[in-house]
Amino acid sequence: MLTTLVLGIELDLSEFSPLSKSVSGKSVPSLLSELHSHRSRKPSKPLLPPKDLGIELVNDFFATINLLCPMLHRPSFYREVTENSSD
Repeated sequence: MLTTLVLGIELDLSEFSPLSKSVSGKSVPSLLSELHSHRSRKPSKPLLPPKDLGIELVNDFFATINLLCPMLHRPSFYREVTENSSD
């Protein structure tokens, strides 16, 4: 049996074919509705550390990881951290 986990729902891929009427015992419309309900939930506000710790962690990130693999624009990210901090 070949299975995969999609948004917390285990799917049996051995049963799946584009023409099948059910997947893992669920009708395709039911499955799509369930997947859509996961997608349409509003994300909760993340729990952030206190502002001073957040800034320290951001500085550490840019001094180490971002030097080796640049992926964030420091001024923009720093602005987001200071505007959305928990203090």
